[in-house]
Amino acid sequence: MEWNKNPFWTKSEYREFAGKEAGGGIEAKIMYSGYVDTGRKRMAIINGFEYTPGDALELEGYVLKSVTPSQILIVNRDTGS
Repeated sequence: MEWNKNPFWTKSEYREFAGKEAGGGIEAKIMYSGYVDTGRKRMAIINGFEYTPGDALELEGYVLKSVTPSQILIVNRDTGS
């Protein structure tokens, strides 16, 4: 059966949502809301966007290091934390 609508937000849709939630400004919140495993690749849905390990996040300076169904590991490139 075909999808009627893409289940993922576009970047502009997420920014609009985040702006409303934060009272007009986007806060540096991280929301891990989904996990996709295609057999060859694992993806995390973070703040409405798809990332694979090694991808830089929309939040400046952060990188996704690993993803499992129940958790993600995000590292700050500058501090290593």
